Amino acid sequence: MRSPRARDISVDPAGGMFDSKTIPAAIKKSSPDDGILVPAGEYELTEVDKSLRFQAIENGASLRGPMVITGDFVIFTGLKIRGNDDAPAIEIRKGIVIFEECLIEGGVRVCEGGQAYFTVCHIRKAEEGLCITDRSTSELFRTAVSGCHAGVAVRHGSTCALYASRIEQCAAKPGADELGAGIFAEASTVYAEGLSLRGNSVGLYLQDCPEVRLLSTHFSEHHAASIISAGLASSKLHLRSCSFDKQSSARCGQINITGGSLLMEHSLVRPEATIALTANQARLEFFRSRLESASEIAVDAQMSHIEATDLSLQSITGAALSASDCRGVIKLSSFTGQPPTAILRSNDLILEECKLIDSSVTDPDTVEKRAGSAMDALMEALNQTVSHENVRAELERIIRQAHAAYRRGLRGFPMTTQSFHAALIGPKSVGEESAGAMLAQALHVFSIIHSPELHRVTIDQLLEEGIDQLPKEGALFLSAREATGFTTATTAAVRTLIENLTRDPERLVIMEGEREEIRRVLRLSPAIQLAFSNIINFASYGPVELTNLFTQACIRDGITLSSDAALTLLLAFHFYSDRMDRRFTSVEGVLSLYQRARRLYLERCGRLERFDCEMEAQDLDLPMDKLLRNATDRMPAFSSFCPSCSKENPWVHGLDRTMVCVHCEKPYLTKWGLWRESFAYRRLKEAAPRIEGGAISRRAHHSHK
Repeated sequence: MRSPRARDISVDPAGGMFDSKTIPAAIKKSSPDDGILVPAGEYELTEVDKSLRFQAIENGASLRGPMVITGDFVIFTGLKIRGNDDAPAIEIRKGIVIFEECLIEGGVRVCEGGQAYFTVCHIRKAEEGLCITDRSTSELFRTAVSGCHAGVAVRHGSTCALYASRIEQCAAKPGADELGAGIFAEASTVYAEGLSLRGNSVGLYLQDCPEVRLLSTHFSEHHAASIISAGLASSKLHLRSCSFDKQSSARCGQINITGGSLLMEHSLVRPEATIALTANQARLEFFRSRLESASEIAVDAQMSHIEATDLSLQSITGAALSASDCRGVIKLSSFTGQPPTAILRSNDLILEECKLIDSSVTDPDTVEKRAGSAMDALMEALNQTVSHENVRAELERIIRQAHAAYRRGLRGFPMTTQSFHAALIGPKSVGEESAGAMLAQALHVFSIIHSPELHRVTIDQLLEEGIDQLPKEGALFLSAREATGFTTATTAAVRTLIENLTRDPERLVIMEGEREEIRRVLRLSPAIQLAFSNIINFASYGPVELTNLFTQACIRDGITLSSDAALTLLLAFHFYSDRMDRRFTSVEGVLSLYQRARRLYLERCGRLERFDCEMEAQDLDLPMDKLLRNATDRMPAFSSFCPSCSKENPWVHGLDRTMVCVHCEKPYLTKWGLWRESFAYRRLKEAAPRIEGGAISRRAHHSHK
């Protein structure tokens, strides 16, 4: 807490009655816990030996080091801090130092006994962006580290925790012998949650670390490897809900373990042209994880102990599992490759209830088994097509009923009398037509209707043309919106027409409209109410649903969104939803935005003479006002909520969309997260049970404020 006697001292190069001309003069004049207000301009600062607060009061306030900090408690807010090429910009030799919304060029070194906490900061352009050494401690929250040789270096018994942060583009200098790394840790402890490591030489480089735990971390686009770990027998590496993809080099596996133990839970290694995981003299434990390789062995283990349950290994052209001199037990797992396994001198390696699938076999029965059932395909399509979770759940219930009726019919059981007509209630253009088309497709697959086509008709058209003019096959998408011809005089006619439609066993009727419009139709007769017993309620699109709509359009056109574009888009839709901006919160608004983005994307592809590019943030043509731009620059953090226990889990773009709750261990689908500063997040947070924020992260600096 700040002392009640603390005061603020302004820095004014022109001088004034109560101001100091320079930062050192202000420090000399100050007492512990005072604040020093820094205006625009660059000021030299080489030493801080008191507990002080340094705060920018204007844009462009900058401190030039290198500086040494020995004060007990120091806070920097809103400042740019830069050093020189010879030393770190900041060296913390003692005390607790907090950086808030700072840009630091030249690196930070935390020495023995020091503690450093970073909130919404950016560290860049240094040999080591953050060096934590000699049993010191540091934590990064919503902080970016980029353009360094090593983004974060943790040495000699130190501890580093990272939450909702990003480390990228950290690589060795040209001609250097050593590899660059996002995180380099030696004989130290690292905890991470919601971390993104991208575009580094190596994502995580470990040497003899007693414990490293990563939760919901995404490794992507690394040049040499995602993880290289050389450990002692007691070293532990724990990966939970992590994902790995887009490694550019095939010379090294995506994950490389020598010595120590690896526990991998609910994690995914996507197929690249390299080995997914190599292990030598290590203990490997896998639980509900999937590792794939596009052209190499999926997992290559030597002289290792393997324990696994529900592990899936797949290689397109090599063995799924290559093991020599290994032991252990693998249960309830599957191996797909050419051959599925290549096991040598491993009599003590036991496979229990495992599936071995030779990917070179292409007989129809095997292909059908791999493709899965029609029900699985429909569920996949449902998850991709329908954004609203409650709508998806109701449609799944109806489809499963149709599936059960179909299977009973195949076995000769009598078909139960059941209505599959549905009423979709909600605002216009919130996905009701996509939901209707999905239902028609599913009912066609299970022979409830003869055609999956969806024919739109209004009540006014029904009154004017009658039933005989309607298509005989497929589903009718009956709109009850703004039915001007539906009057007191025509009520009986409307009732008769709809009753006749719903009695026809060859027809499926899907009615849509606002709540009162649907109720008006349902009140016409008990028969109509009984026919439309499947009532599905739609809400206005939220940010996640809007992002789904945009990405579905990209998928249809074979366009891939870059990671930056996806996050920019997700944040923008959160912003527009909070503002209730009708230009972007409907199907028409999203498709209009997509059409403009696709045009800019194709123009850029034409200039580059490449048509396999990813859609970048610059193609999105979003109206970026100051507030949205600030939100984008402040390292936004995202979360998802488990539908089973309602508790919060960290979300990072690039993770597997099947999340496993860290609290109740139940899986759930979430392709996108909720921005932690949005109304949609606050609404769910208020409804969720109270839990501590962050499953791993330690927020010690909150207690100091």
